[in-house]
Amino acid sequence: MPAATELIQSDKVLADAFQIGTPNVAATQGLHEQTCTPQLWAGSGFPAWGDPANHAWTTGGILAYNTEAKIWAQWIAKQKPGATVGLLIYNNDFGKSYQTAFTKAAAENGLKIVSTQLHEGTATNIDNEVTALLSANPDVIIGGTTGAFCPKLMAGLAQGGYQGKTLISSTCAAVASFWKPVDPAGNGMYIVGQAKDPSDPTYASDAGVQQYKADLAKYAPGLDPNNGNFATGYSVGLLLVKNLQDAAKLPGGLNRVNVMNAAWNTQNFMNPLALGGTGNMNGNNDAYIVEYASMLKYDASKHAQVPTGDTFNLEGKTGLYGD
Repeated sequence: MPAATELIQSDKVLADAFQIGTPNVAATQGLHEQTCTPQLWAGSGFPAWGDPANHAWTTGGILAYNTEAKIWAQWIAKQKPGATVGLLIYNNDFGKSYQTAFTKAAAENGLKIVSTQLHEGTATNIDNEVTALLSANPDVIIGGTTGAFCPKLMAGLAQGGYQGKTLISSTCAAVASFWKPVDPAGNGMYIVGQAKDPSDPTYASDAGVQQYKADLAKYAPGLDPNNGNFATGYSVGLLLVKNLQDAAKLPGGLNRVNVMNAAWNTQNFMNPLALGGTGNMNGNNDAYIVEYASMLKYDASKHAQVPTGDTFNLEGKTGLYGD
């Protein structure tokens, strides 16, 4: 909070972007509102960032967790109608968003949740939770968790000989950080993908990835293009450029109000690193910029998340927070 206060009040920024982590965004949201400073494209899929009526100065920048949970349920029902499901849930607002949304979507899609295991962020391991999930023997296990707990889940299920399907939170998409360290434990597991990983050989000849690498070499020489943080920054940067350009065309020119209005009304944003779809948002009835995704399956022999051919376009269907 002190850092955010100094940034906004001392440096007098026009806006900030991609603040990472649900607790961090929530902790500083009030400050942004008090100072009318745009809190753009939060690096968190917490659904509450899509609430223009009550929190007009904050927008979410990644696939909302409730939208991802809907995709999980739809995909599982297609793979095996009536499937049983086990959940590993991070015991905080992040994890509970997954749990709440998936519980509702599971009922709508004829799925049965047979085990739900919560873990704390301070846990050094999730051995007991994994054992409980294996004991329930569900058809599918979902990791509604993040960070180091994703590879721990992969390793635990592999060690336990689990033969069903496993879905891992999209927050653990980075192959180098979360999958390779426990290879081949994650082999055959699935993840909902939103963006191409430039370090993944699957996209070596992809036009969007090649454009990204060329732009990085031109404007930021020396940075490693395979670093996922730089790829994320590039994507957010392109979106900000569009917002600033659109804001500058509004009456009054480039100011905080116009930047916020431009963000809430982003249309036809094309991100070369996106896995399909265009970014569209209208604060009146559609408060989420990312509502498209592709299902990926990890191939440990290639260290790559390979598209399965299953794509999802929920453009305009997530609506507003609370819908």
